[in-house]
Amino acid sequence: QKLLENIAEGAEKTRTIIADLRRFGHSQEGAQSNVLVLKSIESTLNILKHAWRDRIHMHIDCRPDLSLFLNAGQFSQVLLNLLGNAIQAIRDMGEIWIQVKETPRHVTISIKDSGQGIPANLQHKILTLTRTSILN
Repeated sequence: QKLLENIAEGAEKTRTIIADLRRFGHSQEGAQSNVLVLKSIESTLNILKHAWRDRIHMHIDCRPDLSLFLNAGQFSQVLLNLLGNAIQAIRDMGEIWIQVKETPRHVTISIKDSGQGIPANLQHKILTLTRTSILN
């Protein structure tokens, strides 16, 4: 019975990962659609789960129905890079905060981690990406 439960659990995890990878890779060059932001964040975290599970606590503040009209693949790639960097910045146990704020004209996604931080001599290399620089 326990073996069957483990097999069923493994099959469900595999199904979820495959669905997330399909969602991640499902984009055509320049094709845009309405994308649920929270679902994209959750899918990206699921893809990266092997790197953070059991050591990093995720805090997500995002309205579940918030959607953006954009290229889903490009958006997923940006999330994958930013969240991957935040995960790598935490050597042992830690926390990551993902906050999505809306104004009438903008959506801001902030990712903060409890890692060691960027050395002062490299901070000048940080840039802010705007919606147009990511999507166009």
